[in-house]
Amino acid sequence: AHGSTGRPQTKAAPLKPTKMKGAKNREEELERQVLRLLNKICPENLQTIVDQLSKVQVKDSSELTCMIRTIVMKALREPHYCETYADAVHKLCGLIQDSYPPVADGGKSLTFRRALIMIVQAEFESLPTTLETDGSGASREDAQQDLMRRKALFLANMKFI
Repeated sequence: AHGSTGRPQTKAAPLKPTKMKGAKNREEELERQVLRLLNKICPENLQTIVDQLSKVQVKDSSELTCMIRTIVMKALREPHYCETYADAVHKLCGLIQDSYPPVADGGKSLTFRRALIMIVQAEFESLPTTLETDGSGASREDAQQDLMRRKALFLANMKFI
């Protein structure tokens, strides 16, 4: 079959993490690959980026967790794109149906949806229970900046969830 460009369509192969300059291990390479794609995401190209993310080669539950944690952390650092990242993980839940083997014997296999829930829950539970600062010698300006940073993190987390 031919696409709209008149060229034959070929099925895309899974994207293999490429050895990147400065990458120390497989998970670091995977994180960089995911971040490279996420840096290009916007509502207009969401489906294209999601398709590319779904083709990233993930071998086990540890790599799956790394991929999802990278997406969640990016969403929390960029609250203005939280909705786009949330849409991306929602679409990825439908595209990545595989169950990934555990890293160690005796561990449980993991699906994208389950790993996402675990990571988001852990991030939510790690939030401070109050916005109050401890006032440990920080200047008023530093305390105000810390308060703003905490509020932004709370709001980004709620928006992403």
